[in-house]
Amino acid sequence: MTLAHWRRQSASFSAAGQRQAAQVGADVAGGQVHAAAARVTGHALDAAATSFLQGFEFALLLAGVILVAGAILGFRGLRHLRPSPADKNGLASRKAKRISK
Repeated sequence: MTLAHWRRQSASFSAAGQRQAAQVGADVAGGQVHAAAARVTGHALDAAATSFLQGFEFALLLAGVILVAGAILGFRGLRHLRPSPADKNGLASRKAKRISK
């Protein structure tokens, strides 16, 4: 996501800037936007920061969706583990036997 946005942003750079931008894509994806901009042009800082933030926001959104899905699956799966009434009585009688000994 970040690299695709960076490639779209770098299309507006000069030919030399585009060649440099192709080499610093990993820096942009890793959040090293100042280093990437210094190697490309001074105008590349905003484009690099925008590209990184778009990828980062997408990753956070995806993580949130995964957490919600996990919570829903966990809730639905664990609610079926409730002991049946027969199990509750058996457990209570075993506890009572241990206490009385």
